[in-house]
Amino acid sequence: MVAINDYPAPVPPLKGCVNDIQKVAAYLKKETPEFDVNISLLVDSQATKANVVHAFTTHFEAAGENDVALFYFSGHGTQEEANRIFWPVEEDRKLESIVCYDSYTVSNGQPMFRLLADKEIRYMISTIARKGAHIVTIFDCCHSGGNTRNGFIGKTGEDIRERRVIYRERLSQAFPERPWTDFIFSESILLENVTASIERYLPEGKHIQMAACQNDESAFEVGGEGVFTKNLLEILTRSEGSVTYYDLQARIQNYLRNQFRQTPKTYVVGEDESALFLGFLNKRKETKPLYGNVSYNGSSGWMIDLGSMHGLSTDSIVKVEGSGHKTFHIGKVKELFSNHAQLQFQEHESGSIDRLLSYKGYTTDYFAAPLNVFVNIHHPHARQDLLTKISSSFDNRITLVKSEAAADYSIEESNGALFISKLGSASVPIVAPIATATSNATTIITHYLQHLSQFEFVRSLQNANAFLFNSNPIEVLFLQKKDGLREESVAVTDGDVRPHFVNRSDGKRGGSIKIKLKNKSDRKLYCALLYLTFNYGIIVKMLKDVVVGLEPNAEVWALDGSEIALTLEDEVIAYNLKESMTTLKVIVSTSDFKQQVVRFELPPLPSPVNPGSKGLDILSRPYNPGQIDDWLTRNYNIKIKNPEYQSPSQASESVNL
Repeated sequence: MVAINDYPAPVPPLKGCVNDIQKVAAYLKKETPEFDVNISLLVDSQATKANVVHAFTTHFEAAGENDVALFYFSGHGTQEEANRIFWPVEEDRKLESIVCYDSYTVSNGQPMFRLLADKEIRYMISTIARKGAHIVTIFDCCHSGGNTRNGFIGKTGEDIRERRVIYRERLSQAFPERPWTDFIFSESILLENVTASIERYLPEGKHIQMAACQNDESAFEVGGEGVFTKNLLEILTRSEGSVTYYDLQARIQNYLRNQFRQTPKTYVVGEDESALFLGFLNKRKETKPLYGNVSYNGSSGWMIDLGSMHGLSTDSIVKVEGSGHKTFHIGKVKELFSNHAQLQFQEHESGSIDRLLSYKGYTTDYFAAPLNVFVNIHHPHARQDLLTKISSSFDNRITLVKSEAAADYSIEESNGALFISKLGSASVPIVAPIATATSNATTIITHYLQHLSQFEFVRSLQNANAFLFNSNPIEVLFLQKKDGLREESVAVTDGDVRPHFVNRSDGKRGGSIKIKLKNKSDRKLYCALLYLTFNYGIIVKMLKDVVVGLEPNAEVWALDGSEIALTLEDEVIAYNLKESMTTLKVIVSTSDFKQQVVRFELPPLPSPVNPGSKGLDILSRPYNPGQIDDWLTRNYNIKIKNPEYQSPSQASESVNL
């Protein structure tokens, strides 16, 4: 843990950093009895760059597979001009850096710089990640440059300070580019040997990173306390530490909304985004929550971190779990936004809800599409068991219909196995069949229906009340090489994209496309590109991040501009389907919504052709307060014809399950 208040001039001093770290240390020692806590604390003049690097390296040397390594920094943050080698991965050509005690000093009128850059921290993390420890980094500092939006401070008359240092001698307000020899990895990574992107030479060690604010915001301290650290500790204490990284971030954002323009962010580095749903410090593994976080905000009242993007409407009812976990309070949506909503409780209930606590809020409208299901099971016990589970598990989101023609999905039984088929493809399983005799067969089928309900929700998600956009502000281009040479656009017709798919001379089929997004509007927009796979999985990180901010006329490529391989799934051939269809979904918003999109991620269902695989995909690789929010979506269906398809009259025999 590193905390610096007494920075030497010309860096402005702070008041709350040492206090922050001492409180975090006290929490860890008292409230995490399951750990043997070993803390190395560097305060003020102890926290030179050399000491921080040395302590990081030596203290975490013993961290192994069953351990947690936590690096907590409370102090100033800044930016520095990046070496040209970093430009491909740094759009603004700057590195985010933390300011150690001796990072900016003046000797004989000459400035001296010893910043600790994000790339150096990444290098240190990679050295300890090899042993398998659960690594967490927390930064209560500002990571912004000169374009920080410092306004919108709701409190006045208090000692409010920014944890940000700028270099006023430069127009960019960023510190000057350093010589390569000043990086701590310069001896192991020689500049003259770097022949590709520096990312290849700086491996990403798996870790969770929590930051007090976004890159274009400031982190504040008020009355000698860091706003982020104060709220983090408050939520950890009230939840007894049983909270996921996602919940932590969502609840802190609710607390800060309308008070400071400071939006805490949590990132997963080196692994999939589902790690956000691990318990804090990996204390327990939890699945993705099917609830929203409800907390009281002094300016806006009761808030839930779900909105229209998650299926809520002004008619939605939210059941808020009481502190005793046995009682529920009923809240109605009073005001609806894209990624949050204001709730109103009846008078006789509002007095019984503690404004100092956070609660879980459940709604049947959340992240689930209604499904019509036809049950075609003859085994009486299995049929009754399944009907009972459906009626008790879905709160009327599943409607049982009497004919297959009226159903979205059918549950069938054949050859002693249960399976699910889709409308228009009777007796063609979409997921691996389950032996009827299996003790939990109906439970697994119920879980599959839950999965399909979530998948259909995301697939059909749209904002019927979008008002800022007269037309789609994001242009999506699909590019494909013709004759292996020229790159041409693939036409989009009524949302369908049909790229050229060829039979190669070696007997294999193939082809590839590239996908580019461009902001055609005159304002900054936030974009996500989701891939809905053939086997009902949802990949949320198709761009360089789950959500990418695009300035006017800015562009971003899917998978960094890589060729995306086209494939024809085994099921298409095995079941004589006319074509393969997968979907790319673009979501665009006027405000950042990364943590909302993360909830949409789903693994694929087990393939009926090869249940042990993850399925074959088209891809070769596996609110700002004070602003008006708006968002919209658009689907692009990528269709590939089955060259072996036979019409019913041509087929000599039907597919036998």
